[in-house]
Amino acid sequence: LPDALPLAWRNEHVRLRYLVDVSACAGTTSAALEFFRVGAPFVVHADGTPLQSLLTRRLFVRAAPDAGGAPATRAGQAAVFNGRIPNLIGLPRGARTVEIRLLTLPYIPSGLVPLGLGPTNALMPMAVADMGRVVGYTDAAAGVMLVLALLGGILWLQRRHDLGFLWMMLACVSWSLRALAYYDRNVYLPPIWYEQLNPFNILLTAVALCAATLATLAPGGAGAADARAPADWRHRPRMALVFAVASSAVAIGLSAWMGSGAMLARGYAQLWALGLSLATIWWIWRDRIPLPRLYRLATVGAYAGLIACAAHDMALVFGTLPPSSPSYLFWGFTVVLLVYALITGDYIIKTLNRAENSNLELEQRIASKSAELEQSYQQLRRTELAGALSSARLHERERLLRDMHDGLGAQLMTALRGIEREALNRDQIAQSLQDGIDELRMLMDSADMGSDLSAALAAWRNRWDNRLGAAGVQLHWHLDDSIDGLQLDSDVLLQIMRILQEAATNVVKHAQAHNLHVQARLVQQNEQTWLHIVARDDGCGLPRGDTLRSQRGLRNMGHRAAQIGAQLDVANNGDDAQGGCQVLLALRIQPPPERPERRRHARTAEPPVATATTPAALS
Repeated sequence: LPDALPLAWRNEHVRLRYLVDVSACAGTTSAALEFFRVGAPFVVHADGTPLQSLLTRRLFVRAAPDAGGAPATRAGQAAVFNGRIPNLIGLPRGARTVEIRLLTLPYIPSGLVPLGLGPTNALMPMAVADMGRVVGYTDAAAGVMLVLALLGGILWLQRRHDLGFLWMMLACVSWSLRALAYYDRNVYLPPIWYEQLNPFNILLTAVALCAATLATLAPGGAGAADARAPADWRHRPRMALVFAVASSAVAIGLSAWMGSGAMLARGYAQLWALGLSLATIWWIWRDRIPLPRLYRLATVGAYAGLIACAAHDMALVFGTLPPSSPSYLFWGFTVVLLVYALITGDYIIKTLNRAENSNLELEQRIASKSAELEQSYQQLRRTELAGALSSARLHERERLLRDMHDGLGAQLMTALRGIEREALNRDQIAQSLQDGIDELRMLMDSADMGSDLSAALAAWRNRWDNRLGAAGVQLHWHLDDSIDGLQLDSDVLLQIMRILQEAATNVVKHAQAHNLHVQARLVQQNEQTWLHIVARDDGCGLPRGDTLRSQRGLRNMGHRAAQIGAQLDVANNGDDAQGGCQVLLALRIQPPPERPERRRHARTAEPPVATATTPAALS
């Protein structure tokens, strides 16, 4: 031993059976047979009795040892041992021949590696040492990979679109299950399926790692898959992965069902695993998969070690190396999985760091954007204020020009034409000039007084009180408290002052009155607020024979009232003992009235006419 098996014997139609002479220990009280490696799952019999391992941990049945120290079998059932793992089989006392039967075709070109025969207490330390050398820390490594698989599954459940986590979990699960199954001393599956699933498990792990690599799209991150990213070249590799798994499963299943071609099916699956690993190295090395340089070198180095381990084990399978040589493929895949796990862990740590710093970065960005918005708002506000101020100045200038043209300009032009034609006497010229001065003062007052009605009325009273007194007319002033603080447009105030001036002028010139009462108050009518200004005298009243349309002054007053959207009513006091005339100006304050558009330099051709009403309508 070790024996060399011809290739023709390594198929499903050949059953290998070894008879080992153990008569040298027939008289020994406690003897054992040590196996370092067997080419396939096997059973051991002595004189037709199945033997059991002295190293097997029986979890479900505790068998009592026989007189020779070997555990007794239950109901004659033979245990199927794993040929890849060292074992120590107890021999019954008096046994002279042991039968070793391989249950399927060997995976190496040897059936038996040199056996050890002797006392149990002498072989036990050797068997334990061989077990440690072959199995080592596979249980611990399998546990670590199961933990990594659990973490990968948890991460994938939180981020379903990151398929890299899913493939990483599947790779760890596949390889940890292989460690638990193929480094156990017993075989719990049909032997042919047990051997055929070994290369298929290797293929599944290689496919899962390749898929995890293809799912890595974000530089510096593992498992950052994004189905929306442009990665057309990955479609064919993914289809190749599906074909590799499907075709290998079909080949292995057909070989087991037909009872032939098992070696070819194993080789087919192993070639796919090798090709996918080489393709992964090529993609990473050519930077088809975006990884940082350190990660790329670590991954390529791990895969290079895996290829070296695979080459070593293939040399063992083909007989180039002695059958007692150790197997390194398990540790090659384990290193690759650990490298992937470290890359994934670094990705998670960076993600957590970004999440921890996101609030600070967000606050800084918000503060920066807020400062920019505040600066933009201030600039816009300054621009708006400058534009509003410029527009207000332009509007005020146009209003003054329009009022000077319509008022002062017209009066001066009338006086000038009258002087040129010698149609005016001295008193008429003085009156015309006085009217022009009054118009100029009102324009100045409208520019100075702002928009306060009380201030405008006070200025008008200050200007007309002495003039009325000089004409023998007593001014009686009645302003209601409701108008305090009432703000009106300067154009509205100017037109109100002109209407009052026209009314006062009529009192001085035509009414022959002794008293003039001026009242101003706010009135509520039909949920609307109105400003009422009343000028009432005790003079002779309106001429009964004349129409209102024929009175030029009344037409001007009606025109000015219409310009500000107000209503003007002019009527005699009727049966009042004092007689006289009353002028009522009604301006709607809330809601504001609709004001007609004014022409800049000309009045309307047919101005509205003030209406004459009964005294009852003025109350």
